[in-house]
Amino acid sequence: MSDRICIASGQTLQTRISSEDMLTCCGTCGNGCNGGYPSAAWSYWKNTGVVTGWLYNDTKWCQSYAFPPCDHHTTGKY
Repeated sequence: MSDRICIASGQTLQTRISSEDMLTCCGTCGNGCNGGYPSAAWSYWKNTGVVTGWLYNDTKWCQSYAFPPCDHHTTGKY
């Protein structure tokens, strides 16, 4: 979604869409660790809107991702 905004604006808008907002508020967009429904996410964005946000602990945007990076499913840094 962030890329679509950038392209549509001729690269003048460098907005970041909040994955946290999408994960928290869109009840029809996903299926947990089993994947999600891109068409439902696009419909939610179009009909409801999604706030800005970015990576964990980033305060530049409205609602950044709530969880810090971790290595509990891999070996190495994140």
